[in-house]
Amino acid sequence: PSRNATPGDVMILVRKRKELASLIVARLYAAGVPVAGVDRLRLGNPLAVKDLLAALRFAAQPLDDLSLANLLVSPLIGWSQEDLLEYGHRDRKVRLWDHLRKSEALRAAETAGKLRDLLRLADYEPVQALLHWILVGPWRGRRRLVERLGREANDPIDELLNAAQAYAADHTVSLQGFIQWFDAGDGELKREAGENAD
Repeated sequence: PSRNATPGDVMILVRKRKELASLIVARLYAAGVPVAGVDRLRLGNPLAVKDLLAALRFAAQPLDDLSLANLLVSPLIGWSQEDLLEYGHRDRKVRLWDHLRKSEALRAAETAGKLRDLLRLADYEPVQALLHWILVGPWRGRRRLVERLGREANDPIDELLNAAQAYAADHTVSLQGFIQWFDAGDGELKREAGENAD
């Protein structure tokens, strides 16, 4: 019997799994096309992991303007690029976090409150607990990431949690230490080629 083709019927092959493969997967996610992803995915590459790491980097270094800007425009906070330009515009010598904390704009003030909550927790919570709070706490991060990036974002999110657990098993708990350990590694999420085929 004949039937219409489904996303699981299509396989895209590339010579090298570098930027092109990641770009294809990201574009398919953005277009709402179900995709299993690549069979071996560097853990630091998926957008969901980058967004969560931006939150961790900000928590470890609040004056890191780039990490904060990335966090603001991620699904975790949900600002648009236009919001960032409107509420983040400041003198070059002023740090973005300092600017947000002093802003009287309602959107910026609400966001600063959310970020303060993250910073308070980062002072005493281990990385796993902090990620758990970001993902299922008041930020509802997992839901937001999956809404924006597709259900395929769940695998890399879970692997990041596994990486945090592996780090905690062998190291003194430290947010900055985890970030350095993660950046120094070459984490890979191994996937079966047929997994999530449709």
